[in-house]
Amino acid sequence: MPVLNDIDTILHSDFKCERIQFEEKDAGMNIDVDNKGCQCLFYKYDKKLSREYKGGLFPFFAKNEGVCKVSDYIIFAERNGTLYCLVVELKRGSAQTLPQLLAAKEFVKYVISTLNRVKKTSYNPEIRLISIHWVNIRKKKTLESGVKYDKNSHCDVKSNRFNLKMYLV
Repeated sequence: MPVLNDIDTILHSDFKCERIQFEEKDAGMNIDVDNKGCQCLFYKYDKKLSREYKGGLFPFFAKNEGVCKVSDYIIFAERNGTLYCLVVELKRGSAQTLPQLLAAKEFVKYVISTLNRVKKTSYNPEIRLISIHWVNIRKKKTLESGVKYDKNSHCDVKSNRFNLKMYLV
């Protein structure tokens, strides 16, 4: 997976997740991710930063409302020769997720643009926006049905499991 290796060389390892799982401690959310048969990289950008990041995640931006938004997770995966970028936001209740997802989508575009410039490549990923609302998650196991995206490539997850392969289509 040369593209995943390339991404891994330009993104800081402080944000890379070793555990393939969605977790939002403040909301008490913990969702297992099934990544069998998929090569992927998980990054978490919505986290408490060390002193090294005294200016925040985006130190070059003003701290005005909406400027420094980012989603909880960004997953880079490759399947059948296509690069996918899944932008994932977890929320307790029915709070709006789209502003954070759209902001993170722009961040992903910047990452890919940087990757293409540095590695002299021309990757053009499929970017998917995924909302997981804790209020919508069914407690009982359910049969996994197909994933449906709206016109913004956005999907609301309604399962307590996340099968990565289903989102790489």
